[in-house]
Amino acid sequence: AVWAHDVLFDPSTVSAAVERALDEPEVTAALAAKATDSVFAAVDVETRVTEIVPQALSPLVPALVAGAHEAVQNELEKALATEATRDLVVTLVERSHTQLMRLLEGEGLSGGLSVQDGEVTLNLLPLVAIGLRSAQDLGLSPDVVIPTFTVGGDPAEQRAELATALGRDLPDGFGELVVYRSDALAERGETLATAQRAVVVVRRSILAVLVVTAVSFIATLLLARRRGRALLVLALASVAMTVLARALIRRVTEKAPGLVVDPGGRAAIRVTVNTLAAGLLTAFALVIVVGLVVALIAFVRGDNTAAARLRGSTGSARGSLADAVRSHREVVGVASFVVAVVVIAVAGLGTASMVIALGFAAVGAWSWWGPGRRDVAAPSS
Repeated sequence: AVWAHDVLFDPSTVSAAVERALDEPEVTAALAAKATDSVFAAVDVETRVTEIVPQALSPLVPALVAGAHEAVQNELEKALATEATRDLVVTLVERSHTQLMRLLEGEGLSGGLSVQDGEVTLNLLPLVAIGLRSAQDLGLSPDVVIPTFTVGGDPAEQRAELATALGRDLPDGFGELVVYRSDALAERGETLATAQRAVVVVRRSILAVLVVTAVSFIATLLLARRRGRALLVLALASVAMTVLARALIRRVTEKAPGLVVDPGGRAAIRVTVNTLAAGLLTAFALVIVVGLVVALIAFVRGDNTAAARLRGSTGSARGSLADAVRSHREVVGVASFVVAVVVIAVAGLGTASMVIALGFAAVGAWSWWGPGRRDVAAPSS
């Protein structure tokens, strides 16, 4: 839930992952091809080429049209390599992401845990307009003023404006790319449908999830007769559930590219999903490590026979260790701060990593300034 709040539901983070996907040649080629198809659907290029070439060359019209399609697509690929056009696409993705979040939020928990007939589209009309101007430069488009579309415009209004400029009707949905369809996930298998339901639950009830989780842990420890044993069970159960969740996320990242057949679409989904999930997998790894450490401490401090024997055999070593920590507070403090920095460097500035890093930083602060510290005075001359 914390990861989803910090990453998955943040338009800027998602758009950054999409921008990274645009570094893939397969992605830009597929996006340019999609926009080029829209350009050729808006303009009857075959008729235009037939009017230009002599009658004797009419058998070459299909080849010329295919060559013109490739030329326009190449121009769009060059445009997608520029910073201005990439920023345009990223901004359009941010708007689609906002639309998706509204769809998933729905009517809150009262609306259930599924999304019915939900669809989100990406407005490619600003990119199609660039392709139409390229077609005009090649003499393949009517000599009309192609409107310049902004990213904040309504696709329906932009489509009507373009139809007026070209003097022909354009079908509904022209210039839009469907990027999310809820029923498509259900058709692709239970794994993706389960992931979708999880996203909907988190989106609609993130505060309740966090509060109920914290209250449940605290209440369990307070009401347990053997709190050490309860802590051990909670830690081991948390580790087990985190391992299962990590396996589920890996399965989602593996199966998500299978939503599409087009190689460019698969590459886009693969790069975007893996980029977004990297921080979550790291957070899961940290939770597993912390859970195992807590379980080990709870076991050693427990009242079972094995723990008692272990404490007896390590009592002297533990005393020596405590004395060593007390006599080397500076080293412990430096090491704790170094570990805190490493955690942030490896896991980033997420909520989970910051909590763990602050824990190590607190240990370091206690080592330096905590009670029991005695500064040794310099010997007198």
